Amino acid sequence: MARPVTQAKIPGFDRQWRGVGPHYEVWYGKVDIPDERALWFRYKTLDGAIQEASCWAVWFDGDEMIGGKKRWWLDDLDRPGPVAGREPSTEVGPPLRFQGRHATFRVDDAHLDDGNALGSAGDITWDLHWRDSGRRYGFVPPILETLGLAQSTYESCFCDLRVGGRVRVGDEVVEFADAPGMVGHIQGSKIAGHSWAWSHCNNFDDDEDAVFEGLSARALIAGRGSPLMTALVLFVDGRRYAFHGPLQVFRTSSHFDRRIWRFSADDGELRLTGEARAGQALARVRYIDTDGSDVWCSNTKLGTLELHFIDRLRGRDKTLYSSGRAAYETVTREPPIGEVLV
Repeated sequence: MARPVTQAKIPGFDRQWRGVGPHYEVWYGKVDIPDERALWFRYKTLDGAIQEASCWAVWFDGDEMIGGKKRWWLDDLDRPGPVAGREPSTEVGPPLRFQGRHATFRVDDAHLDDGNALGSAGDITWDLHWRDSGRRYGFVPPILETLGLAQSTYESCFCDLRVGGRVRVGDEVVEFADAPGMVGHIQGSKIAGHSWAWSHCNNFDDDEDAVFEGLSARALIAGRGSPLMTALVLFVDGRRYAFHGPLQVFRTSSHFDRRIWRFSADDGELRLTGEARAGQALARVRYIDTDGSDVWCSNTKLGTLELHFIDRLRGRDKTLYSSGRAAYETVTREPPIGEVLV
C-alpha cells in the first residue's frame, strides 16, 4: 500500500499557540475573482481577555460587500487547538488534496492547511485549493524582535498563489480556477502594533508575474505609537527586491490614511515609489486585542496600486499598475467613521 506523501513545511505557516495566553494568531487570505469580485477570508485564535476561535469572510462585488463571522469558545475545544474533527469532505479540487497535509486550523466546517482553505461565515461559504509559486517573505526584522519592539510577527507565507475552487454567496455559486491569491500569518502576544497600512498585489495589468507586498506600521510602546517602520518587497523580472534593513525600515518615507498610502524607498542602487488607493468598496471590521481593547480595520481587495521601480545597477526602470485588483488596508485604534461590517 502506498504511503501518504508528507508535504514539506512552509516557513512561518505553522500554528504557534500552545494553549497558553495571552496569544493572538491569524491566518488570512485573499482571492481575486474576475469581474470586480474578491474574497477575503480569515481564521483566528484569540486567547486573552476574550477566548475564542473564529472564521471570518468578506465578499467584495463591485461597490457591494457582504461580511460574516462564525466563532467558537476556546473552552469548548481541545487545547492546544483549534484543530479538531476529521478531514473535510469536498467535491471541489484534485483527488487526495488533503493527503499528507497538516491542518493548522480545523473546527466544524472550517479547515486550513498549506494547500486548502474551507469555511463558512454568515452567507458566505468557500472551498479553495491552490498552487504555490514559492514566493514568501517575513516582514518583521529580527532586530525589532530582539529589542522588544515587535509583539507580533507577520509572515507572508504564500505571497503568490493561483487559487481554484468555489465560493457560495447566498444562493449564488461562483467557480473559478487559477485566480491570483495569497495567504499570510500573524501571531504574537498582541495584535501587531499601534496602527498600520498594508498592500498586496499579484495581479498587475501588464505583468502577470510581478508581486508586491508592503507594510508600514507603528509599534505600540507604553500605549503610544512609535515612529513608522516600513518594509517593502517586490518580485519582478525573476528577482526579489526587498527594502527591509534595520535602518531602512525607519528611513523609508510613508504617509497613509484610510483611503490612500504613498511610500518611497531608496538605498542608492534601488528605488521604489508607490501609491495604493482604496476605492469605493471599503469594509470596516472590528478586531479585539488580547487585553480586550478594540482595533479597527478598514480594507478593500478591489483597490488600485501604482509602482515605479528603478534598479540603477542593472539599468531597469519599470512602472507597474493594477486597477481594481490590489489589496489595501489600514488598522488603527481609533473607531472608524461609517458602518462596521463585521
